[in-house]
Amino acid sequence: QIKKQEPENVQAANYYYNVMNNIINEKDLNTFIFNVDHRYNSTLVKEELKEVKTVFDILPEASTKSVESFQNSRISILNEENEITEVGTGGNLTIAQLNLLKSLDYSTNIRVSSICKRKNDYNDILRNDSIVYYMTIVPEKPAKFKGEYKDLITYFRDNSKEQMKIVERDKIKPGQVSFTVTKNGSIENVKLSSTVGFPLMDEKVLELVSKMKDKWDPATNSEGEKVNQKLILFFGTQGC
Repeated sequence: QIKKQEPENVQAANYYYNVMNNIINEKDLNTFIFNVDHRYNSTLVKEELKEVKTVFDILPEASTKSVESFQNSRISILNEENEITEVGTGGNLTIAQLNLLKSLDYSTNIRVSSICKRKNDYNDILRNDSIVYYMTIVPEKPAKFKGEYKDLITYFRDNSKEQMKIVERDKIKPGQVSFTVTKNGSIENVKLSSTVGFPLMDEKVLELVSKMKDKWDPATNSEGEKVNQKLILFFGTQGC
């Protein structure tokens, strides 16, 4: 059966309808996320790294609850240039691993991985398992936005509504903008790490982040001294 083709004017009308219904409107604003946080949800406080001795001391307690023993461990510093890794056997960290952890600066991202023996949930039989965690090193007292967190999110939403009008829902990507809250409370090193898929939106978000001067209290270390801290603005859709 031959399918009848619609007249050009009908095709154009349908295309316009489909496009316009795919554009984010006022109701959809909440589906476009803004979130300011560390690069990874799991964190390690820099001061506490001085006391760690085993893999149990690094990984979140919930992840090691049924672990009986570790066969090995790998600690890797993640950066754009190269990856530095120290490997150990068993659950105790090696001197090289301990020195690596103690050398880490604030906002450094690391990966901790291990092969372990885990107790079965239903009996005492041990099974082989692997654990991988991505973590960010944070100051003792992180940088804080001056005001409610919701005010920070409102700042981004209210000032990017015009750009949202050209954003298509099914083409949104997980965008990321990194920035540093300096020890003076200013904003530096603003960089687009990942596009949301719409250049005008990327440009607007970069502009808004750069204009956040005097809106942050800087992070402090264990001595109460002000330190720089790198943060990430996640926008668009939730990524990993």
